Amino acid sequence: MCIRDSPLDMVNELTLLRNGDEIVRQQVRTNHPLSHQGLIVLASSFQQEASGFSFHAPGFGRVDLEDGTRLTLPGGATLAVLEFLPTARRLGERVVAMGNTLNDPALHLQLMGNAGQIRWQGWYFLRQGPPAALVEQGLNLRPLQPIVRTSSVLTVNYDPGANLALAGGVLMGTGVLVAIFSYYAKRRRQDRPQVV
Repeated sequence: MCIRDSPLDMVNELTLLRNGDEIVRQQVRTNHPLSHQGLIVLASSFQQEASGFSFHAPGFGRVDLEDGTRLTLPGGATLAVLEFLPTARRLGERVVAMGNTLNDPALHLQLMGNAGQIRWQGWYFLRQGPPAALVEQGLNLRPLQPIVRTSSVLTVNYDPGANLALAGGVLMGTGVLVAIFSYYAKRRRQDRPQVV
């Protein structure tokens, strides 16, 4: 299962704070970093992670299930999502996460009665169809698409020697200019060494 193609650009709205006060706000894109007093912030990678799944359920319409979602069902029962795993595997009685790549998703669900008692708790592997406990509640979930969370990884660099390097560059440039002006000034005065 592929979530989405690679982006053409990574656009981030960044705000630098000092002691809670905003000092710089800037849009950072690929090859356009935020630069402030020797601090360079640049987006180095873009990633998408599945955080849940969207379903179609007859009688409910579109249902988005992510960690912490609670869905009230007819009759007062509640469906709670305890955990979402993008790739899960059953090992005996346990279900374990096998990475963050969306491959074989599973939801850890809990069905509670209107008095708060747990009627059913278990795993729903999306490739295997909804559990019977959900179908009995009229919740025949049909997977539609993953819910993705988009994020950028930022690279933050600070060069404490940037001012020293700038001062060195200015001094070298000044030295080159003095040498050039000195050469042409001596030429105008016909100031040439005597060769014996």
